[in-house]
Amino acid sequence: MRKRIVIVGGGYAGMRMAHGLDELADVTLIEPREAFFHCVAAIRAVVQPALLDRLIIPYDRLLRNGRIIKARAEQISEGCVVLGNGQTVEGDFIIAATGSNYARPFKAQSDSIADFRSHQAAAHAAVEAAQTIIVVGAGPVGVELAAEIKFAHPGKSISILAASDDVVPGIASKLSKALRPQIADMGIDVQLGAFVDGVDRTDAPFAGGLHAGGKTYEADLIVPAFGAKPVLPPVECAAASASGRLEVDQWMRPCGYQAVFALGDAADNGDPMTIVAVRRQVSWLLKTVKKLIDGTSVETLPAYTRATKPLLLVPLGQKKGASILPISRSGCLAGPWLTQKAKGRDLFLTDTRKELGYT
Repeated sequence: MRKRIVIVGGGYAGMRMAHGLDELADVTLIEPREAFFHCVAAIRAVVQPALLDRLIIPYDRLLRNGRIIKARAEQISEGCVVLGNGQTVEGDFIIAATGSNYARPFKAQSDSIADFRSHQAAAHAAVEAAQTIIVVGAGPVGVELAAEIKFAHPGKSISILAASDDVVPGIASKLSKALRPQIADMGIDVQLGAFVDGVDRTDAPFAGGLHAGGKTYEADLIVPAFGAKPVLPPVECAAASASGRLEVDQWMRPCGYQAVFALGDAADNGDPMTIVAVRRQVSWLLKTVKKLIDGTSVETLPAYTRATKPLLLVPLGQKKGASILPISRSGCLAGPWLTQKAKGRDLFLTDTRKELGYT
């Protein structure tokens, strides 16, 4: 009999695991949404709403052999997943890939496609109407959003406000140094080292003011971009680390389970919460699960090790940007041309649609 594999979550990690195992096992993907939301392109969709029709991708072509259950998991334990309606789905291997949340409009806040479209439309209308815009957060999402708005609306006043001491901190100093002059050249004001101690809301754009670094800032539109928050999977006896992610062992197993795995933004395996890290984890776990299907003991297989070389692509609108590539230990810096070719022009839309069966 083919091994039964149950995957909880159809985001970047879960979707790719399901696709990669569909020919080898009896795969069940548990996902409450009808479609995949390609959030990488959601940033540009704020100024180009026509992209929504391409970045919302139905799951109906993902699996040829397996099945997709449109439901939300309530409990995960060794050998089974309990759904919200009380139904139990049994499996030889369980993979938790519940991902992360982000303030709208960057990620869907509910299971409804209509809600996601509505939030995107509201953000687009707010950007169109605003003359002064503050993006709170200087990570990749905040920086890319500010650049997308400025590229589409060069006459608007765009500022980035952040508590960090640099843009896109924590990846590679050479990447931050390469981005700073390009951001300034676009006419985007950057205020760093300003800890935000008073903000009306953190889950969606709003108009008004905020307090940071002892100052009050006012804008027609303020967009929170503080970073992703992991969605802790409902693993029985789960323990969250200080980062809010699920604690796992060196083979990505939580709670001492033998055949339950967790990966992606939900799991604390030492990687940052990036799609690049997800791809690497998926590659490792696919190889591992394929060996387990053949009867190999997991303890005899190589453990997962986090990446030691930095990798991140940060396009700034459709002409600028910089990337750090894992060619040397400290990373190799790439400029606007390669960044646009690799990510900025298409935002991985074509490849992601192909993974889900759409050309």
